[in-house]
Amino acid sequence: MAPKFPAALNGLGQLYFLQRKYDQARKYLLQAAPQSSAAWYGLAKLYLLEGKFDDGAKWARKVVASPDVDDLAKQMLQAAKDKKLSDDLRSQIEPPELNAGSNQLAQAWQLMNQGRRDEAKAIFDALLAKAPGDASALNGMGWFHLIGGDVDQAKPLFEKAIAADPQAAGAINGLARVLKAQGDDAGAIKLWQQMLEEFPGPNAATSGLADAYLEKGEFRKAVPLLEQLLKATPDDQEIKDKLEQARKGSDK
Repeated sequence: MAPKFPAALNGLGQLYFLQRKYDQARKYLLQAAPQSSAAWYGLAKLYLLEGKFDDGAKWARKVVASPDVDDLAKQMLQAAKDKKLSDDLRSQIEPPELNAGSNQLAQAWQLMNQGRRDEAKAIFDALLAKAPGDASALNGMGWFHLIGGDVDQAKPLFEKAIAADPQAAGAINGLARVLKAQGDDAGAIKLWQQMLEEFPGPNAATSGLADAYLEKGEFRKAVPLLEQLLKATPDDQEIKDKLEQARKGSDK
């Protein structure tokens, strides 16, 4: 079964983007985009590089309207409006040449997404044998164990990934999900809150927090988070149902 975690889907999309495999990158970034604002940036760059300026403008506007806005996002939006990608901007957003390790990492995520977990693990093992402190490989192996239900094995891998790269959003979300599975709701909520402060939603932290608050019956806290998620994915029936539940609960 393909993993549905937005962070994992975004990570896979970004890896394909770095390989300039834009068709495959688009597939996973679009799946991640409803709950991962990081995917918006990737989609804006991808569509600009393909010359699909209307599509690029759609995603660049989302980035510009978010707390993640920066000068490059504004440049991308202007280029999309002008329907012209300058050489200078292209040089800033086009992926560089990849090394062999990055290609292997992308292959491992693809295999895991296809349910071929043993093959994916072999690649993660090989990458970690060469570079035991590589945050991306640690994160990948963490998700391998988390998706397989082995949270005790996943936890130290996510912790090492975060120690190597404090901005590793995928590993932060992974560790929060581990804590939640281990019954440490307070620890998971704290991590997701910190993640949202660092990476404003809607993203995986928004979804994780909303579900945690629903389970705890803290409906008033869940409502604004679910409203953010629904705004990003207006046709998602599951989110609609959760929002209705939270609104009814908050009225009591």
